[in-house]
Amino acid sequence: MSPLFFYSGVVAPSFELLPLGMGVFRYKKMRPPHRFLFYYLIFAGVSEIVGIYTAEHRINNLWLLHIYTAVETVMLLWFYRLILQSRIIRRVIPFLMVFFPLLCLANGLWWQSMWKFNTYTRPLEALLLIFMGLAYFLENSHEPDQQEGARVPTTWMNVGLLMYFSLSFFIFIFSNYLKQGQAFNTVIVVLHATFALIMYILFTVGFYKCKRS
Repeated sequence: MSPLFFYSGVVAPSFELLPLGMGVFRYKKMRPPHRFLFYYLIFAGVSEIVGIYTAEHRINNLWLLHIYTAVETVMLLWFYRLILQSRIIRRVIPFLMVFFPLLCLANGLWWQSMWKFNTYTRPLEALLLIFMGLAYFLENSHEPDQQEGARVPTTWMNVGLLMYFSLSFFIFIFSNYLKQGQAFNTVIVVLHATFALIMYILFTVGFYKCKRS
């Protein structure tokens, strides 16, 4: 096993055990949005295990990424629907939850093969979630202080998502235009794994701070 695969395929994904463990410990104190994010982590963890298994057995698993992108986007859009107050955004999100998976399907069937990296839909997913994360911060900049107790765990989780998808957006975009050599691919893999690792740590803090009143 190469050092690169060990870090990106074992070390970084193993950090997901931190928020999962904290989620189990604080589950009864979680509000519905936090529990839903916990379910998302379970889905992501199972997907990661399948991805590692297929990669070790040299099985092309990029078709799984097409499916994962669609399901991940739907789950995280619903998470934001639970925490955002804007009526307009809350009404638009169900439409996006239907439209985006259909777009992923069309992308895999006609534009990019299911056996290739989905460089069209991944950046779009990142843009959608970046917008949702910024919308949450904008809304809460006007919230009264008495809401702070309910807001703190969600803020940590939102920071994790916003940081990961903001940085990953540039990775997805640059991978479309830069010539992909071995050195470039290595940097991309390491950065992506590191962003995910930091996101898991922020989720862990968020779950720890859950305090159901």
